[in-house]
Amino acid sequence: RAFGLHFALDDFGSRYANLSVFTNVRFDTVKLDQSLIRELSYNAICRSLVGDIVRICNNQGIQCVAEGVETQAQVDTLLEEGFYYDQPMPIQEFKEKYMERIA
Repeated sequence: RAFGLHFALDDFGSRYANLSVFTNVRFDTVKLDQSLIRELSYNAICRSLVGDIVRICNNQGIQCVAEGVETQAQVDTLLEEGFYYDQPMPIQEFKEKYMERIA
């Protein structure tokens, strides 16, 4: 980090990207695997787990990204859990739209 490096955990929730790795390495970004997102809207345990991960990330200053969001039900559930959702946009537009909410 002293040299400007950032660490991301990709595919969290699958194979080697597990809770042990999540708790023992200080990541800047955690990307939730689509296997967690797939059942999000109809699996109560999955929803609870994702919600808890999002809260942990928010409390620790870790960016949390959801991979494989394909249905409106998944979008709605993620929004209820505190995610932001939008189409790709220029960085300046993103900063104006979302960074002001955090400040």
